Amino acid sequence: QRVIPSRTWQADPVYCDITRGRVVETAYQQMRSFSPEEWKGAIKIKFYDRQNLPEAGIDGGGVFREFLNEICKIVFRNRGEEGAVNERETGGNWFVEGVENTVFPNSEKTSPRDGEMYEFFGKILGKAVYEGVLVDVPFANFFLSKILRKTNYYNDLIFLDKSFYESILKLKNDTSGNLESWDVNFSVTNERGREIELVPGGRKVLVNETNRLQYIYLMANYKLNHLIAYQSKQFLKGFSEII
Repeated sequence: QRVIPSRTWQADPVYCDITRGRVVETAYQQMRSFSPEEWKGAIKIKFYDRQNLPEAGIDGGGVFREFLNEICKIVFRNRGEEGAVNERETGGNWFVEGVENTVFPNSEKTSPRDGEMYEFFGKILGKAVYEGVLVDVPFANFFLSKILRKTNYYNDLIFLDKSFYESILKLKNDTSGNLESWDVNFSVTNERGREIELVPGGRKVLVNETNRLQYIYLMANYKLNHLIAYQSKQFLKGFSEII
């Protein structure tokens, strides 16, 4: 069992042994207990191959940058290592793709364990920003807004689902005077097939000329803010601890 030395004063580095094929798992197990000061200090990475043999090299900064880029690729881009041995190493679908290959949190990841992982991922990105390490993470605009503590509105739907955004625009701009013919009500079916009412009794409330702006607002709020509220909160919690 490898042991991470405790810090005796602020300048002391902390050490992490990262196993190829289990990058996320081994990083999380060792780094989840780091204090904010340890995250902001020097973190020395030692890579081990899949046979648990140490790789050559001393971390003078380059190995840590390699680690940051590798874990960001796995977590945010769902590009697992070749020969990965478990779900987390193949990306785990922590983040899913939206328009133009941008990514945002998976709204189905709702367990307490998932929350801990999103907090950890926030710390990872925070560390990259803190150290000035450029990583390839194309976040969707509406998720960036969550990180910046801003609210998303219906125009931001274009970054989630372009075809859905276009249908919302058609509904908003319809001048036929007969919106009831669209047969759209104040409910939405989530990823698990459960019907969610946007207002009490929403499944029985049809969208019309009087309430369509309310419907558009509620639908955008549900899809852009409510669905990923938990994941975003946990991610921001971790990110804010470093930045």
